[in-house]
Amino acid sequence: MSRRRGNRDKELTDTASISSTMNATRVRSHSVEQSPASTILQHQNVSINSVTSTGSVATPHMEDRLRRKLKYFFMNPCEKYRARGRKPFKLTLQVFKIIMVTVQVCLFGMSQFSVVTFSEENATAFRHLFLKDWDPGYDQTYYPKTSPVYAVYTIGIYYDRLNFIWKQFYDIQTTAIGSYDFADGVDGKPVPMQICHENFLTGVIFADNETYIFDPTMVKECVSVKAPTPGLNETIQDRLKAQNFTINFDSLIKTKVHLVIRSIHLQQTTKYSTPNCIQFNVTILFDNSNHDGRMGMSLTQDKVFLKCHALTDDKAMHDGSAGNTNYSGSILPFRRHFNLISIFDMVVVGVSLMSCILCLRSLIKGWHLKNEFIEFFQVNYSKELSFSDRMEFINFWYVMIVVSDFLTCTGGVIKVLIENKFVGFFDLYDTCSLMLGTASLLVWIGVLNYLNFFRQYNILILTMKASAPNVLRFLLCASLLYMGFAFAGWLILGPYHIKFRTLNTASECMYSLINGDDMFATFYEMGQTSWLPWLYSRFYLYIFISLFIYVVLSMMISIIMDVYEAVKDYQENGFPKTDLHEFIECCDDRPESGCYRLEGETACSIFCCCRRGRANSYEPMIVQS
Repeated sequence: MSRRRGNRDKELTDTASISSTMNATRVRSHSVEQSPASTILQHQNVSINSVTSTGSVATPHMEDRLRRKLKYFFMNPCEKYRARGRKPFKLTLQVFKIIMVTVQVCLFGMSQFSVVTFSEENATAFRHLFLKDWDPGYDQTYYPKTSPVYAVYTIGIYYDRLNFIWKQFYDIQTTAIGSYDFADGVDGKPVPMQICHENFLTGVIFADNETYIFDPTMVKECVSVKAPTPGLNETIQDRLKAQNFTINFDSLIKTKVHLVIRSIHLQQTTKYSTPNCIQFNVTILFDNSNHDGRMGMSLTQDKVFLKCHALTDDKAMHDGSAGNTNYSGSILPFRRHFNLISIFDMVVVGVSLMSCILCLRSLIKGWHLKNEFIEFFQVNYSKELSFSDRMEFINFWYVMIVVSDFLTCTGGVIKVLIENKFVGFFDLYDTCSLMLGTASLLVWIGVLNYLNFFRQYNILILTMKASAPNVLRFLLCASLLYMGFAFAGWLILGPYHIKFRTLNTASECMYSLINGDDMFATFYEMGQTSWLPWLYSRFYLYIFISLFIYVVLSMMISIIMDVYEAVKDYQENGFPKTDLHEFIECCDDRPESGCYRLEGETACSIFCCCRRGRANSYEPMIVQS
């Protein structure tokens, strides 16, 4: 065990030793007696205490003051309170911020879910409205998908589907259950349906004698198709022919039908929710890019948020004979009122901004103290401070909190603009959710910083920090094996197995196999159209599953367990000392001694009398010789 610890000394010293000093032992005035085994764990550096002061340009008083300054810097909030009587405002602010950010995320989540659900349900409604003979089975999203692909196979069905879309679009106001209407164009008239097709410039096939005329240059042509003429039984094919719009199926790559529809989302997720005016840009695709005799059909939509207007009257007058809607009321002015939710969001932004300033202040103070100690160390001991000791002055928990606060402030401002219908910010729901969600994640991860003060939780966090370098190196090696299997599976099994059709799905399938998910289905769904790929798939899957489950995962667990045992032993027998630790341990002043108070500072409490702290002058630590 001693030999194993000796090999891991340097890595654990870089990550765990100072954390143990700050959190578990907190550089107590009484030092832990070193066992014979712990002597092996010491760095081979020359001890700070054994360095002679000959040539030192700092007085003992200056050196003691620097030790107290460093010791105070690495104290936890409770010890700092006992040392200087300062309330843990930063800790209290962080706890308060966690609660507020969580509430803010929950409130925004309800609004976000309402908007996304409205968009998805409208997409389903559009499929039933515009795709003829659409069946709910085509909406199946779970795996494995058993329903057939929605497609056309003949020219007659192609024009029949196109004709159905044309008539359904212009009858949407009367046939659809939803509140849909046409969008007004630049000229004030409704935006008509638009049909676009992409073709090869020349594409003529003579399959009987295996000849063709082909020019791969792609051309695109679009035409606007207005509403059917009342009383005239015409089809879309007649209308396109009249507009001199022809389709050559030999050279056809894809056809797109563009529809512009507007609707209003009447939501009531909260008391202060207001309706959203949304424009749906619907695109129906006829995909013939493979030229394999099957033209797949799909419908997608993009939503654009518009500025809504409210009317003075609750009802609008409808002229049933003409099918028009006449609004008798006047439009109310657009008022931007900050409701209680917006006020709460601004409070969250203010709290996060205050937290960010305090953490930046602590990081700057740590940076200046690091530079001061480096200069002192070079002048008085003629030694360079190690990189690991320099990094101890940078609190990466504070760096994470600063990033979280920045995301919270930015996301909070965007949320306020969205909720109050500011023009230009309606479409930033996804951006806002990304910022607030990531900020919430970092805020809750930051709670681990305060668990460091407890010995039972500290060992787990130290294990994660100390094992991180070895785990990352091991994952780098394992990822090379993983990518090799992924490319091989995609290339060889992809044409015959649905899970390996793309490199992305192949990687997802392999990751599921490592976790023991859907193994039998992966074996079973390998087609037997060709015996050689089928035979290869058996060797491929058996080797991959055995290698990664029984070897790779077991080795990773063993790496983490070895580090856990080493850290546990270090906590019992003492961590290896670095130059920084040895320098700080020479300070025997306890936090309650009053030696850490600034000049004129007192410790006042409602439970005790005020005590005047010991004055400390702040002359420069380094005297230039």
